[in-house]
Amino acid sequence: MSTTQAQRYNELTPEQVIGPSHHRYKLIQSGDRWALGDQWRAEDISAAGRPEVTLLFLDALLTEAPARINTLKRHLTDSRRLNHKHILQLYGLMADNGLLFLAHEPVDGTTLSELFSDERRSALNPAQQKALLIQIAAAIEIGHRRQITHGALCPDLIFVNRRGGIKVSSFNLRPMLDTLSDQLASAPDFASCQAPEAFHPGNLSPRSDVYSLACIAYQLFTGNTVEPPDSNNKRKLLTKPDNLSTSQWEALQQALSKEPEQRQPSVIELVQALFKEEDDTEAEIAENEDTPADSVADGSKTDPAPDEAGKTAEVKEKPAKLAGRFSFSLPKLRWLKPLLIGSGLLTTGYLLAFFVHADKQRLQTASDENQQLKSQLAELQLTLQQQTEALALASERQAATQLELANAKASKVDQGDTDAPGQKVFADLIGESAIYGPEMVLLPAGSFNMGDQHKIGDDNEQPVHEVTIANPFALSRFEVTFEQYDLFAEASGRPLPDDGGWGRGKRPVTNVSWYDARAFSKWLAKETGQPYRLPTEAEWEYAARAGTTSAYWWGDKLQPGYAVCDECGSEWDGKSSAPVGSFQPNPWGLYDLTGNIYEWVADCYNDSYKDTPTDGSASRSGECQYRVMRGGSWFEIGRLIRPASRYRYAIDEHRDSWGFRVALDVTPQ
Repeated sequence: MSTTQAQRYNELTPEQVIGPSHHRYKLIQSGDRWALGDQWRAEDISAAGRPEVTLLFLDALLTEAPARINTLKRHLTDSRRLNHKHILQLYGLMADNGLLFLAHEPVDGTTLSELFSDERRSALNPAQQKALLIQIAAAIEIGHRRQITHGALCPDLIFVNRRGGIKVSSFNLRPMLDTLSDQLASAPDFASCQAPEAFHPGNLSPRSDVYSLACIAYQLFTGNTVEPPDSNNKRKLLTKPDNLSTSQWEALQQALSKEPEQRQPSVIELVQALFKEEDDTEAEIAENEDTPADSVADGSKTDPAPDEAGKTAEVKEKPAKLAGRFSFSLPKLRWLKPLLIGSGLLTTGYLLAFFVHADKQRLQTASDENQQLKSQLAELQLTLQQQTEALALASERQAATQLELANAKASKVDQGDTDAPGQKVFADLIGESAIYGPEMVLLPAGSFNMGDQHKIGDDNEQPVHEVTIANPFALSRFEVTFEQYDLFAEASGRPLPDDGGWGRGKRPVTNVSWYDARAFSKWLAKETGQPYRLPTEAEWEYAARAGTTSAYWWGDKLQPGYAVCDECGSEWDGKSSAPVGSFQPNPWGLYDLTGNIYEWVADCYNDSYKDTPTDGSASRSGECQYRVMRGGSWFEIGRLIRPASRYRYAIDEHRDSWGFRVALDVTPQ
C-alpha cells in the first residue's frame, strides 16, 4: 500500500463501520496478509441476518491504475458467473476513505500453500488427498464450462476452509498478476505451477489448467514442486510418488506434458485417471468429494465429528456397502449413466455425486445412513426429471392460439394513436380476479441483423446474420416484478424469492432460475387462457434494438439516464436493481432491456450463431442445460448491456441480478 493507504489501513479497528453509504460493514478482527492484500473478518450489516464476510484490502499496486480497476471489475463479473461452492464468491468491489477492498465469502485464511509448507500435508490420508483434488477440479471445470480459464492456478490462490473445504480464487487474473508478480509484497507463486505455454504471450486453454492441477497433485503426493522446463525445454526428472500405481503415474506424467495437445483435455479426466480404479463405482469417487472437507484444513483424520447433540457418530461401513441394505444396487443403476452424460451432469466437476453420499458429520445411526441414501436417490430422480424435461424442449413448441386484442372482457387495451411499434399496449385478466397480468407491447413483424455489428463484443455474438420475424408478437413492457411473481408464487405454493433487502413491489423479480421463469409463464398462460411464454433470443434482441443499428438503442456510447449498470451514471449503479420503468423507454416503448437485470430467454445456448435459426424461433439444440441470458445487469460493465451481448447460465441457478420478461404470439385485428 502507499504511505497514505497504509496509514488508513493501520487505523482500522474492531467494531469500526466502513464501506460506501449504500453498503456498510462492521469490522470484527484483522486477518493474515494474503497474495492480493490484507484480510479482515467483518459483518455485513446491510444484509439481512448480518452475515459474516471477509474483506480483502487490496494492495495499492492493484488499484493505482484505471485499467487494473477495470480488470478487477471484470474479475468480479466472472466470479458472479461462477456460482459454485468450491469457488470463492465475491460480493462487491468497495471504496472507503481511499481504501479499495473486495468483499467475499468468509475464509479461515489458510491457503493450500500453507498446508503444503508444514506437517499437515503429510498428515492427509488418501481420502483427504482425493477430496482436495476433486474439489479443485470441480471449481476449475465450472470455469471451463463458462469459457473461463483460470490461468494462474497455484496453492497460493486456493483457500482451505475448515468448513466448506476448498475455495479457488482469482480466476482470469493472470495477465494483471503477471506484470506485478515481482512488485507485490506477497505475490502468488503461480509460476511454479504454470504450463510452459503460459510463459509466452497468448490465450491459455483448459489444458493449461490441467497442467497446473497436475503440479498441485505432484506436490500433494510428494511435497516437492515441479520445476518448469529450462531454456533448452528440458525438465528435471520427476520421481514417481510411492502411493501411485503405474497407470496413475502415467496419467500424471501425461498431464505434465510440455505439449498441450498431449495432456488430458479436461481436469475431470485427469482426476478420473488418478483416482478411478478399475473396479471403482461412481459412488466411491463421489464419497470422497465432501467427506474430509471439514478436516483438510487442519490435517486431522477423517474420524466422525460430534453431532449437534455433542455425541459422536460411528460410521464403520462405506456407502457402497450400505447400498446393499436396499432393494437396489449401484450396478443396477448404471442404466442412468447415459442419460446423465447426455444432460451434462457427468462433467459439472462433482464426478457423479448422486448415488450415495456419506455425510460423516451428521449420520448418527445405521438407520440415519439408510435415510440419507434414500433421500439422495430421490434427489437424483428429481434432477433427472428436470434434465429430461429440459432436453425434451428440443422437440417441444406448443402451438400458439390466437389472441383477440379488442376483447374487453379479457384485456385492457390502449390502441394508441398510430400503428407505429410500441403504440398498442394491453394486459390480460388473471383468472376470475380483477388483477391484470404484465402490460404487453405489440411489436411488428420484420427483419434485422442480429449479432455484434460493431466488433466490440465476444465471439459468441458472431457471425452477424439476418433474422426475419414473420409474425407480430407482444413483449412485456417491463421486466416481471416481485409483485407479479409473488402472486404466482402464493397461488402455486412456491417459496418467495429473496429480494436482498432492496424491496419488492415494482422492483424486477430476481433470484429466479430459468425453471422458475418458465413456470411463471406457463401459470400465466393457464390463468389468462393466452399462450404466454419466454421470449426467444432473436425476439429479445429485435425488441431491444427497436429498429436501431447502434451499439445501444440511444447511440454508440453510454449516457446517463438510460440504464443501470456498473458505469451507467445512475444512483443504483453497482448497488442494486432499480424499480422498473425508472429510465426512458426505447423507441418501441419497452423499458430496461439494457441493464438493470439479466433476463432469461427460451434458447438453448450455442457458442456461436453458425447454426441458429434465422426465423426468430428459439434454438432448441446445443447446450440445453444452459439457457441464454440477455441485457446485462446493475453490476455489469457497460459493454455487457448492449443488445448484442449474451451469456449462458445453468437452468437451475439463480442470482440477485437475474430475472425475466414474458412474450406472447398475437394476431392483431
